[in-house]
Amino acid sequence: MCSNKNKSDKIHIGKLIQDKVHKSGLTISEFAEKINLSRPAVYQMFNKQSIDLDLLKRISVILNENLLKHVYFEIEDTLKVKNIYKITHEPSISEKCMGFQETQEQMIQRLELIYKELIQIKEILYFKKEKV
Repeated sequence: MCSNKNKSDKIHIGKLIQDKVHKSGLTISEFAEKINLSRPAVYQMFNKQSIDLDLLKRISVILNENLLKHVYFEIEDTLKVKNIYKITHEPSISEKCMGFQETQEQMIQRLELIYKELIQIKEILYFKKEKV
């Protein structure tokens, strides 16, 4: 099923349609006539990774198969991966900086505070070590 695809696998809708037309038993000429395109335009469509939504709906009706479901599952898979990443991933300082959520000056100030806190922690640890 489509929802088991790798996230890097994108649907090539043209190849999918070509396969479905072949399995339908329609000739390219018959198919082209039914969707109001020329034969060359149909062959060009087979090479496209994406097509117009209205055309995809017409093709789905002609082939008696919901081809939109393949696009739907691809979107669902992408959203699942994106949401899982969002939930499980706490952005690092560099990612926050790359996202320009903080200005460069704010980032430097924050790093300086962290550095000062680390020095204080280090001094506390040395002090405790000397007491033992």
